Amino acid sequence: MNTTVTSPKRPGRKNSKRTQAPEPAKLSDFPGLEDQFLKQNQTQDRLHLMEEQIEKMSALRQVHLAKLQAIRDQVQLELFKIWNEMWLQKKAAYSKAHKEFLKVLAA
Repeated sequence: MNTTVTSPKRPGRKNSKRTQAPEPAKLSDFPGLEDQFLKQNQTQDRLHLMEEQIEKMSALRQVHLAKLQAIRDQVQLELFKIWNEMWLQKKAAYSKAHKEFLKVLAA
């Protein structure tokens, strides 16, 4: 009897036949792809710039609103001071007039 010894197949061992990797794609295989990429890239750049501009304008708006609020508060304070001074003068004038009236009445 002639017995030949064959090596048992090991699990996980791959087939010895190797497949060749496909050739890498060339840019010339896809006409217009580069233009499409450039246009999309430009669009993304424009959108990014627009978003940055919107953020800057929003921040600037907040600064201006804060300045306007500070001015408004200062004007309101000054108006209150003026109103208070006028009220004190009016009160003093009425008090003086009332004293004069009482002098005339007592005389």
